[in-house]
Amino acid sequence: MDLGKKMISVEQALSLVKSNDHIVSALAPAEGAAFLGSLHTIADRVKNVTVTSCLPMGNFEYMTNRAYADSFNVDGWFFTPALRKAMPNGNVSHVPQQLSTAALKRLCHLKCNIFIGNCSMPDKHGYVSLGLSNTYETYVMERADIVILEINPNVPRTFGDVFIPVDEVDYFIDADYAIPEIPDAPCNEKDLAIGKTIAEFINDGDTIQLGIGGIPNAVAESLYGLKHLGVHTELYTTGMMKLTKAGVIDNSRKTLHKGSAVTTMIIGTRELYDFVDDNPGIMVMNGMYTNDAYVIGVDVDQSFSSDTVITSALKGIGEAAYLALPAAYDGTWAENYGNQCVTMGAAQGAVGLPVDTWSLENWSVEEYEDMFQKIVSGEIAIDNDFSNLASTEHVALNIVE
Repeated sequence: MDLGKKMISVEQALSLVKSNDHIVSALAPAEGAAFLGSLHTIADRVKNVTVTSCLPMGNFEYMTNRAYADSFNVDGWFFTPALRKAMPNGNVSHVPQQLSTAALKRLCHLKCNIFIGNCSMPDKHGYVSLGLSNTYETYVMERADIVILEINPNVPRTFGDVFIPVDEVDYFIDADYAIPEIPDAPCNEKDLAIGKTIAEFINDGDTIQLGIGGIPNAVAESLYGLKHLGVHTELYTTGMMKLTKAGVIDNSRKTLHKGSAVTTMIIGTRELYDFVDDNPGIMVMNGMYTNDAYVIGVDVDQSFSSDTVITSALKGIGEAAYLALPAAYDGTWAENYGNQCVTMGAAQGAVGLPVDTWSLENWSVEEYEDMFQKIVSGEIAIDNDFSNLASTEHVALNIVE
């Protein structure tokens, strides 16, 4: 490891930027703030440089000042307040995305010439940690022409698949700026009521995901009576840290990455950044894995890719959206669905077995469809009390309490 030969100044890094280049920035607090904060200084010699970012946390001149609109195109995967404010400049675009595949699809459209982000200090083995995000960072780094990382002692050294050998990075910039923070959003009465309602559906040993804002924080505040919760989430928050310190979250009942919280990004307070530093119980994993529907099991009919799985446990996400959106637009949401839990069942087409991949040998599609229609009509009632089963002669039940 010869780190010295890879160290360059911000000015030297900016000299690598050419007209028509595509720069990809790391996400939110993982962004290379020293580089991005000075990018506008080369506006007089470059044109049509595209910067793709996700949740930029710095109000950088290159993206907010109309004077640089001819030099820089600002493309954001999230349309943040800063980007919305800069929209009238004429060079800002929102790029719709599904976060788990955002980088893959983006690089199919535009090759990445320069990747810029920050990292922890190198360890004794010659590795740096990407610290606060691997939402898309390693995927882009592996495909970029030039990789530049800002070594910053304020970036926590996290675990997961975020360790990068120094030898695989083209250039490093020495930096020492404070990492951007997002304070806990205060919860109002409505947030707390919603959070309490949601928390009633969460049981001991469940795995949770939370986001940013008053309602997710209210959910977290309502979970302190539970135990053995696990975390598999896109975002690891300050609320999750507090639940972990309180012993509510210990990840002991998880079946995937047991004992560890899995996330793809960490955004919050300095207390949170200190908590995840050198903490092997927090794993920052590639977003293409962490958010993969086959990993989190959301509305995926796994029977198409498995010889043993009949169907997935959760269905009806699409049906729920199609049901709810018209009510939201015509003003009947509050009357029909507000402040209540709506269960999507057989009558709404939200449950059922896939017949295109039918693999059962002792039960035909016709027999299944006949039974399904009887369930829809109410002729067959669904009862969760197994003691009411008339017979279990042909069924082996494995009931886990």
